[in-house]
Formats: sequence, structure tokens, C-alpha cells
Amino acid sequence: MTGKTLAGCTGISILALLAAGPATAGEIELGIRLGETKAAIDADQLTDGVGRHDGLMNMALTGSYRWNTGALVEIGWSGSAMIFSGTDLGQDWIGAGWQFEPEGNWRITPRAGLTFSHLTARDNFFSENPRDERNDTVPYAELTVEYKFFRQLGLGLYTRYNFEEWGSSRSTGLNLSWTFLGKE
Repeated sequence: MTGKTLAGCTGISILALLAAGPATAGEIELGIRLGETKAAIDADQLTDGVGRHDGLMNMALTGSYRWNTGALVEIGWSGSAMIFSGTDLGQDWIGAGWQFEPEGNWRITPRAGLTFSHLTARDNFFSENPRDERNDTVPYAELTVEYKFFRQLGLGLYTRYNFEEWGSSRSTGLNLSWTFLGKE
């Protein structure tokens, strides 16, 4: 992780802590995401000079901490790949957001933060040597809508947009989470 990335991640975490107010017992949440990532790669970023728009299978793991006030911080990892296109996209992120509980067991959570993206383009999935590799540390914006069963098991949808230098990536899919409740 570069110095700028570390400074940015630290800044986001400090803002989330300040927004949370006094220390109270919150919730820890672990999640799994399955979906699709649409990667739009600009032609001038690839050796062959041909832009790509690939639909990639996506899997992600997330961990977050939410204060009783609604503020939260999150870290995560995702991997996206498509066997026939030879495109792989790995992302690690840290972000902050706010969780709203409008009615009943529904939760709406907007987030923003920084993503480290690693794009690898090959002639096909079985090629040993990558043709192009790009690394970026870029901002992202995300929205999750989730329904909580028994206050702990969550099932919902997410959408996320990353602003990479080589183009962009947008992920959508299902979110499954388990919440470890804090003291009430």
C-alpha cells in the first residue's frame, strides 16, 4: 500500500469515527457477495488498442463495524474473472458510510471510499503471460439495500461503481451477511 493510499484510508476511518460520536457497543458484520462486474477498458490502455467491455463473474468478502448511531467502516476484497475473455479484476477496499433503517428490518447503506484495483488482461484465461496489467487506487461509491431476518441474517442487493484510470468497473449482485450484535 502506498503512502497516499494509507493516508487516504486513515482519513476516511477518522471521519467515520468522528461521525460516530461517543464510543458505544456496535455491530460487526461479515458478508459474502455474488454478482457481475461490468469492466469498461479504454482502448488506449491496452496493447492491442482495442477497448473491451467485459461482463465478469464477481465474488466478494466484506467486514464492517457499525456504531449504534449508524456510522460504519468497511473493508473488503473482491475477485472478478471471465474464463473466455482472459480479463481478471481484483479489488481491495476500505470505506465509510451510514446505515439507515427506514422501516422494519430494512437497511439502506450508502458508502464511499478507496479501492486498490488490479486489472490483468490476457489473450484468454489459459494464457500464462498477461498481455496488460494495470494498478489503480481510486474512489468508489456503493449502495446496499438489505432485509434483516432475525436481526442477524441479511439478504439484499448491492451496486458499486469504481472510477479507475483505465476505464471503469460497475458491480451489482446479491449480498448475504451475518451480524454479530453488540450489547443493547
